[in-house]
Amino acid sequence: MKTAKNLSLKRLIVVFVLVMVMAMPMFTFAYDNGGRLLASDQDMYNSLQLEGLYTRVLTHREEGIDIRGIIPVIPSHFIGHEHLNASIEEAVRQITHEARRVRARAVRFNHEVHQSEGIASIVIYANISSSINRTLVRSVNFNKFSGHIITANEASGVDIVSLARLVISERVRRDPARYYAAMSIDLDDQSFIMTPEGVVFLFDEFQLSTIQSGITSIFLNNENIRTAVVYSGQYHMLQDSYSLQMIPLRFILEQQPGYRVEYFAGDQGIEVQVWRDGQLVIKLRPGFNEYELHGMHIRSLEGTPQMLNGVVYVPITFFNQIFPLTTYSIDLMGTIAFLSYLG
Repeated sequence: MKTAKNLSLKRLIVVFVLVMVMAMPMFTFAYDNGGRLLASDQDMYNSLQLEGLYTRVLTHREEGIDIRGIIPVIPSHFIGHEHLNASIEEAVRQITHEARRVRARAVRFNHEVHQSEGIASIVIYANISSSINRTLVRSVNFNKFSGHIITANEASGVDIVSLARLVISERVRRDPARYYAAMSIDLDDQSFIMTPEGVVFLFDEFQLSTIQSGITSIFLNNENIRTAVVYSGQYHMLQDSYSLQMIPLRFILEQQPGYRVEYFAGDQGIEVQVWRDGQLVIKLRPGFNEYELHGMHIRSLEGTPQMLNGVVYVPITFFNQIFPLTTYSIDLMGTIAFLSYLG
């Protein structure tokens, strides 16, 4: 009886070990034509442990180009691995095509993996050796739970691409020599990394200008992004000004940290004061198409501010004037969402 129990226990142990072995990922290693290992066993093991990915070693020639390096491979147990690997291969193909276009001698691939709140960003770097060496970058960003490839807007949860355009426009204005080509770039297809702190847009060497060496990154910090929402019943249209939306000033500004709006009665009617972090920044009066900024500059608005039922309304474009890096969108229900970058 005791012997039978021991045999049953041994069988269970054997079955458990077999199941565990079958569940382990299979390691594959690549060698060059001389039989030399192109990446050490330990390096590849660490890559699998830290990132949960396989890697594939590139060591071949294609139309006279020496192609080498390591690219990631999503394992087959991962949801959506087929289309994710196809996207990685497409990134490699695009880079190789560019190498052929410039008649490169060699391409060297490398990659990084970044993870943030259920989102993974695989970044593929490639150094192209030709008459002018340069580095290219491509990214594949996806939801780790569904395997779906996602855009920068989907990853961030806001219209981060529109904000990035504004940030880049500001950089072009301040330093045109370093960013003169930026305005022609379609940011919807631009490489990016999603991090816990924000979104990093990545640009190829010389993509922004011929004096920008190396990969250029533009970081939009989550802490600098401000949002405000006003619903259709909370604003009205200025009928004599091509249906210009008139937005409640206090309602929007006091959704922003550090802002408060105060009303004061004076000889010329109500004066509206906007304070930020304890400092007076804006003064305006309903019925007068102007406002005072920082006590020095008098500027006009697209429409005259109004006071209705104790609420001061300003044109929707006023917020673009006081927050230069601001965009807004209006959905089918008439809800207006403001998005600002204060960095």
